[in-house]
Amino acid sequence: MRIAWIIKDAKINGGNRAVCETSRQMNVLGIHSIVFCMNRGAAPWPQYQAGIEDIADLAAFAPDTCIRTYFTVPLPACLPAHTILVQYVQANYDRDGTTSDPRVNMMAAYLSAPNTVRIAVSHYLQSRLHTRGIAAFVAQPGVDHAHFAPQAKGDRKFRALIEGSLRPTKAVRESYAVIPHDVETWGLGPEEHGLGAARMFVLPSQDCLSSIYSHCNVIVKLASKEGHPLVLLEAMACGCVPICCNDGGHLDFCVDGFNSRVCIDDDEAADAVSELKSDPRYLSFLSRNAVQTASAYSWRRTAIRILKILRASRSPLP
Repeated sequence: MRIAWIIKDAKINGGNRAVCETSRQMNVLGIHSIVFCMNRGAAPWPQYQAGIEDIADLAAFAPDTCIRTYFTVPLPACLPAHTILVQYVQANYDRDGTTSDPRVNMMAAYLSAPNTVRIAVSHYLQSRLHTRGIAAFVAQPGVDHAHFAPQAKGDRKFRALIEGSLRPTKAVRESYAVIPHDVETWGLGPEEHGLGAARMFVLPSQDCLSSIYSHCNVIVKLASKEGHPLVLLEAMACGCVPICCNDGGHLDFCVDGFNSRVCIDDDEAADAVSELKSDPRYLSFLSRNAVQTASAYSWRRTAIRILKILRASRSPLP
């Protein structure tokens, strides 16, 4: 099996990381898997460079399976006739329930194309596709446990972490707004997103990212209808407890009162932050369960699941 993953650029995001990590694991399993990039010049992340090839080399690779990871990636014209087409669904583009975003119709056209296998990264996304009459398999992303694991915190200060860009769908402003004034807040994302963060972290390495998670007690992410926020799963692996909304792919692994606090509105999220700050035993209980939950997710498991789907897809989904 020769698998070509196609990404639109080498920007730093969870989707590109998911592709690279899954591709690497496939190679460990003996599958020839390569990531090809439409635009390598767009803010490349050095950690990716060894695993990404230019799209111009795709024809020479002659893949039997082509996995597109974004709906804005056009279908390459150079693919062999026998190539199995796969759409890897990582995001929910109809988050606001409207069709004003042209990507919504683009998504529908791509996913309804004949002879296309659909793989969603969460059961949430699978259900969203089902409402549009589109069938899909599920292969959830994993965690690199060699990098993401609890580390010594070094102090007893209670901290909250906010992650994301200032796009409306990320709800970063809303997340900052629920943090009490007596709680130190760290930010993870573009510099301009630091809306009151005591410290901002921009484009950290995975090792540094693990340390950031471990130094924070909770991660507040109130974005709704996310496909699969990998950052929450990685934070859980480091013992950082999610405080999140009640809609989105994170509900595949966030269980309220067991490993996280799932909130119906901003007021409940604010109360959850205060509750966990004042109740170390409850915080410790959620943290231990968060680590245990994340331990079940690995990129090897993700790669094996996708390979099973591909091997069974010689008769594509209707």
